[in-house]
Amino acid sequence: MAIPQPAPTNPDLVRAMQTVASSDDAPARQTLYTAFLQSTLLVPINAAEGAPATGWQPVEGETNVDFVVAQDDQENFALFAFTDEDSLRAWKAEGSRFIALSAKNLFQIALDMDIATILINVAGPVVGGELTRWEFQALANGVMPAEQGDEGAAQMTIPPGTRVAFGPLTQPASETLVVTLKNALAAHPAIRGAHLFEMQVGDGEPQRVAGIEFEGEPADAEIERVMNALGQAITPALGEDEFLDFMALGDEDAPPVTLDAETRIYERAA
Repeated sequence: MAIPQPAPTNPDLVRAMQTVASSDDAPARQTLYTAFLQSTLLVPINAAEGAPATGWQPVEGETNVDFVVAQDDQENFALFAFTDEDSLRAWKAEGSRFIALSAKNLFQIALDMDIATILINVAGPVVGGELTRWEFQALANGVMPAEQGDEGAAQMTIPPGTRVAFGPLTQPASETLVVTLKNALAAHPAIRGAHLFEMQVGDGEPQRVAGIEFEGEPADAEIERVMNALGQAITPALGEDEFLDFMALGDEDAPPVTLDAETRIYERAA
């Protein structure tokens, strides 16, 4: 008879969450996101047919799982996740059913379910928090969120040593998005040109990226300002669950993708 494995406890993630709770700065956030990507979380589910009444539920193959979700007044959905069994019992002391999922798998499931936020250790007792959609979407693709600006544009960084692949779009962008993006690019004299291509980080889903060529060598603050403005400008042209990332292209850090007429979307007239 198989011996049940103990439920995960995720001590590194708990410590990282405690650090952010006491001092929420950029290094602490990066440590937190790294800990999430290395964690296995407990996720409550509703009873599956033939499954035990409570406790850790085995899931094999293509088994359908009915996750426990919450909904707010704006009809946004949230998933619950817990770092350990004590935290789950603090939320629901009796009758809990749960499965263990790697955080990265959970993030992808949350995207597929159109979840707005993931609530971590919602009842404590030691530490709790939440991941917003822009955070777990980045993490699902192996990208580290850096911060979110006032305009709603999120900065993200790729961990050193991560495999990154580039290529032309496999699905063309909508005409509305292309026209809106071109108009937004033309509004910034600092932009010399732009390309539209796909980027895949690790084994994540390919992401659509606009690579921006700047005149000269603008300061980081100017690049950030322009990227935020571009993100704000194209948001109304994006469909539901559609995203567009921006990347500054330069001589030293240009991506290894053939930047030619196939990927070029904009070039400022001389």
